Amino acid sequence: MNDVTKYKAFFKFLNQAKSEYMGLSFKYEYDIMSTIDVDLEVEGDFPLPMYTKGMFEHYLGNVYYDNKKYFGLTNNKRVRLNTIELNGVRVGNNLTIGEEFSETLVEIDKELSKEFKCQINNKAYFKSVDNDVKTWLDLMDSDVICYSVHLKTPKMLYYNDNPFNKNTIIDFLDSVSGLSVSSPDGMFEIISNNMWEWSIEGDNWENGITSFWTSLNDYGMDYSNFFMKDFGVIAKITLDDYDGMINDNSENYNTEKMNDELSIFIGWLESNKGKYKL
Repeated sequence: MNDVTKYKAFFKFLNQAKSEYMGLSFKYEYDIMSTIDVDLEVEGDFPLPMYTKGMFEHYLGNVYYDNKKYFGLTNNKRVRLNTIELNGVRVGNNLTIGEEFSETLVEIDKELSKEFKCQINNKAYFKSVDNDVKTWLDLMDSDVICYSVHLKTPKMLYYNDNPFNKNTIIDFLDSVSGLSVSSPDGMFEIISNNMWEWSIEGDNWENGITSFWTSLNDYGMDYSNFFMKDFGVIAKITLDDYDGMINDNSENYNTEKMNDELSIFIGWLESNKGKYKL
């Protein structure tokens, strides 16, 4: 049996035995070229809260590589998704978010505007209240969805419920010797970049947007299926200004010394509670 015959048998099998998955109906059309170019027609309600063409590419790749060996297709010809139509509408590369999930994201924005809180290490919590909030979901690359939270001009920041502002930072810099940081903006850069680092590197459930992760689960986000098997979701939180201080170097990792000096600041707030300037 030559390869063309094998591929015909393979796609006949897909259209018969692999035409239903997670409540969706699939129809596979194909061309044998240097790659196997596939057009997908899909009917049904997509079972996850958001989708993009890349998810269907992952689905097709998993179905292809899981089953081709049974038809003697051992060559290195790659499968490629050409077009995908979901309920007659062409799916593009941009992320599409379900209507109900979109409404929930609006409610999460309202919650974050009142208070944002995240663990930044094993001993400290960061809190920001009365924020202007801008959030969005987008693709960071072809197989990573990023939930971005931009906090702007909060009324007050806290470490372990100890409030601080620009005056507090000036008081700290004047009181503690041997620091590499010398300006309020420099200290604020350490603070905001540390929060960003913990948001993308820390545990999802401790990075300050628990409501977002909970809502994903509530709307059926599941990573064990062919759509999400090799897909990821991360979050990043940025704070670029506060009390006249600006971070012109946002979304960068601090050095170890910078984070050590942040720990000194957090300890100083605790030991000088009620005595430092605000």
